[in-house]
Amino acid sequence: MQHLQHQTQFSWRNIALAIFVTATAFGARSQAQCPIDRTGMELEQVPATLRMPANASASKLVSEIGNAQVINNPRLISSPQTMQVAQTATQQDIAGTDLTGSWVMSYETLLQDGKSGGGEAVLKKADNSNSYIIQNFWSTGLEVSATIDPSTGIVTIPNQIFATTTDGAKVDVTAINPSTGIPLRSEPIKGKVNPDGSIAIETWWAVYLADKNEPNGGMFGAYYNTLLRRPNGQFSFVQHNQTSTVPVYAVQTAENVLEVTNLLNGGLTVEMTLNRNLTATIGFQPVITNTNADYNICNATIEGEDIKFTYPITTAVASNPKVISWTNWTGYGITSAGKPAWLGMFTEGTITFDNDIKYPSVSTTSLKGAGTKENPWLISSKDDLIYLSDMVNSQPASKNICDGEYFKLTADIDMSKYRFTAISKDYDHIFNGIFDGDGHTIEGLTIVAPANTYAGLFGRTGEQSLITNLTIKNASISAQAFAGCAVAWSTGEVSNVNIHKSTVTNSSNGTGAVANIVRKITNCHADSCNITGMQGFVGGLVGQLNESMSACSATNMRIVGASAKNNPSPTGGLAGMTNFQSEMTDSYFSGTIDTASNYTVCYTGGLAGSSQGGTMERCFFVGTVRGYSADSYTGGLIGYAMSANIIDCYANGRVDNPTGRRTGGLTGFLTNGTYENETVPGTIKNSYSSAAMLAETYMYNPETERRELFGIINTDAKYTFENCYFNKQLVNFGSTQYGVLTSDLVAASGPEGFSPDTWIFQQGQYPRLKGIDQNQAALYSSSALIMHDNSSLNKLSQDASFNALGETDFGYLKNGQIVKQGYYSNIDGNSIILNSDFNIGTDTIFIVNGRAQYHYFLKVAPVPFSGEGTKDNPYLISTASDLVKLSEMTTASGQTFPGVYFMMTNDIDLEYTDKFLGIMCNDKSTAAFAGIFDGNGHAVHRMKLIRTVWTTEPTETSLGTIDTKSVKSYQGFVGRLAAEGTVRNLTLAADCKIELGGYSGAIVGYNFGHIENCRNLADVVTYHGVY
Repeated sequence: MQHLQHQTQFSWRNIALAIFVTATAFGARSQAQCPIDRTGMELEQVPATLRMPANASASKLVSEIGNAQVINNPRLISSPQTMQVAQTATQQDIAGTDLTGSWVMSYETLLQDGKSGGGEAVLKKADNSNSYIIQNFWSTGLEVSATIDPSTGIVTIPNQIFATTTDGAKVDVTAINPSTGIPLRSEPIKGKVNPDGSIAIETWWAVYLADKNEPNGGMFGAYYNTLLRRPNGQFSFVQHNQTSTVPVYAVQTAENVLEVTNLLNGGLTVEMTLNRNLTATIGFQPVITNTNADYNICNATIEGEDIKFTYPITTAVASNPKVISWTNWTGYGITSAGKPAWLGMFTEGTITFDNDIKYPSVSTTSLKGAGTKENPWLISSKDDLIYLSDMVNSQPASKNICDGEYFKLTADIDMSKYRFTAISKDYDHIFNGIFDGDGHTIEGLTIVAPANTYAGLFGRTGEQSLITNLTIKNASISAQAFAGCAVAWSTGEVSNVNIHKSTVTNSSNGTGAVANIVRKITNCHADSCNITGMQGFVGGLVGQLNESMSACSATNMRIVGASAKNNPSPTGGLAGMTNFQSEMTDSYFSGTIDTASNYTVCYTGGLAGSSQGGTMERCFFVGTVRGYSADSYTGGLIGYAMSANIIDCYANGRVDNPTGRRTGGLTGFLTNGTYENETVPGTIKNSYSSAAMLAETYMYNPETERRELFGIINTDAKYTFENCYFNKQLVNFGSTQYGVLTSDLVAASGPEGFSPDTWIFQQGQYPRLKGIDQNQAALYSSSALIMHDNSSLNKLSQDASFNALGETDFGYLKNGQIVKQGYYSNIDGNSIILNSDFNIGTDTIFIVNGRAQYHYFLKVAPVPFSGEGTKDNPYLISTASDLVKLSEMTTASGQTFPGVYFMMTNDIDLEYTDKFLGIMCNDKSTAAFAGIFDGNGHAVHRMKLIRTVWTTEPTETSLGTIDTKSVKSYQGFVGRLAAEGTVRNLTLAADCKIELGGYSGAIVGYNFGHIENCRNLADVVTYHGVY
């Protein structure tokens, strides 16, 4: 058995399928829901049976306004989903339309801890012909006034008081700013009557204490996606022998899916799966919510002193196509205090619809063919796929279902109108056959997998399985366990599978566009997909790679990952995690990888979130990687790399984790594991990063750290580094190793040590890999911002150009739009032209190709000095205005001028001007002057650096009192000098006036660099701190 250990005694294990199940230095395990055998870890079960005492009191169905509470510290949802109901911006003439009567109202909350809901609303005409009263708005018994223009269908609800709390406080309904939640009482809530007759309230609105103007302590709730629809059925329920009836709105969204809104008058939508035996299955899902809890619909039976709650509900066999009914049920929830709660026993529930419900049917009773290689089983239609799913999932538990049998698609299949169940949907059913798509496409594959089941065309496939030659397009996969469009968990092989414009969303762990766990994947591609996994092991192609990936890509992707609480997990562009001895070759990613928006600690990488002893060769990333928190690991290629090998790879774009030290252009963290008690070394060679970065650099040691490439390297790590480079004009934390200029990377000869047998070199383009060099992602990655050698993103002092290849485009973000005119520069063709007024500021420029994008912050600093800033032709400082301008560019605008040369041409008299701020004399601890300032043997006269601030001025008899809070520290002719900075051959004349605070000095206040041949002849007066 192979066994690899981290040197701090954490370990990982290669058991059975090389799936990690024990603690590792990586802080985790393999995917915890994935058992190795029946003695290993089982799927994390959602309990199907719950209990509470039979004498437990039931909660009220309705929350009254008197019980409602304002919300402290409300947190707005950052990106609420838009309404799914079809709408149009076209105004609707509704003259003659009767809008009075009953409506089903529903809305979604804008607050992360808020409550969605709704209920029956009733419209009544007011005195004015265009005026209406909407009764039961937000809560039973409340009403608002509205106007509806009959010629346009526009609905207007002005700000108004519509309730009073039990202590007499006025409550109003108001439009709000969706970004801040602040009420906009002068603006009405707006909506319209849609062509389908529904009423959509388009303005985001809230319920407020009328005398409050801030969400904190003033808001009861905030809402969007508000919709009123005419009921097309009614729901009757019996409790304590009393029957109640509420209107409902029902829509059949697929052949086997029915959505019913407003059961129990709560405005929520309950989804039902329609079965071919004329029953319906109702899963465990919210049926109503109130101030006490969210209540999930389920069966309820009383057994002795206990109430037992089970799910799902299976309805009675329908004898009438207009009626669905069931018995003995309730709503079960957990209160904010963590206690169980229920709604009491309902003995009956009956939905009566205005129109017939159409139950699904399948015409296929057998497949054509014999299941051999020469005569495979033929899949020609939607019903054939459903039949195969039914057949496999109805088998007894087995690892060898369809063992060695061949299946082939003979036509494109549209699955968009059917909610599919994965073939081999769970742990107990393993498909072990060969499925050949024969170049055909499955369109609109739609899966919403219940808990404890897998989501994908296939759920679990065995060691002999093969899924090949298949395209899946416009799939929508929703899961609570392992998920991938083609297969959730494969110990076999997946090849020549393409996934286009599909969405995979998983509330649990293990998510990929193609697969979650996969052993071997070859020539598979995903494009323009959205992948979201909330508990880690999230990848653009696969959640976990166990053996090999070759010739694969994920392009134009958006990947959102998160970790379960206190359990950091990986997210990557191609794979969430690559396992021990796995190989990733000739593969690439373009798009965005985001683990910041969910505020959890993750391992995030442009290609792999973590690599546990794997090899990555001839691969690249281009786009944006975003991490969150100081505890995360974020890298352009790999977030957490243990004994990893990275050979002939590169990253281009942007890598951001502003608070993270474990953030690097290639890797976030490097460490080693052990195998058979021997340290397994790692190798990184012939690789580069041309990514801009944000990372934590406090107390950064430029002599020993290499954060621009590797984030943090563990102190005992054993790695070989060879021909590794970063573009120091795009990111420069001061590292003395591996930094090169753009001109070095885009030279026709290529970077030193790179082989032309592997790489393509063209002047003005970043190197790209042979064999995968002509796709749009490669051309995008090779596009380069070409700056003068003395410019950088932190100081763009001269005009630049952008060599945009393929379909790559670039422009400024200005007022929410991408334009060619920035605030401080503009784009003319491929040229970036700086302003001619010497104005200093920051432009944000986006580089885009398809759905992929990254951005640069261009700190534009047109230099008004003669010269070029080079050693041979330095910028010339000749006048007092030159020194003042240099102080403004450094101290006020934060320009650090790394590697830029300045030289005085004569003595300069500053005439005690207050405009001279000192060079880099600001309060930014990370900003230090990194240029070379040569006084050239000249002196500065009458410089005034008065940094003391008095609370009480000194007198002849009193020393006075210093205002210590206002005194500036880190002051001098140069306030902070970086490690690569130099001040030399400078004299401060005796007529200078210098009064300083803490950590200050006449020539340099705080020095990491070099001070050579400098003299101060002036008195220095200090009153505070250390000097």
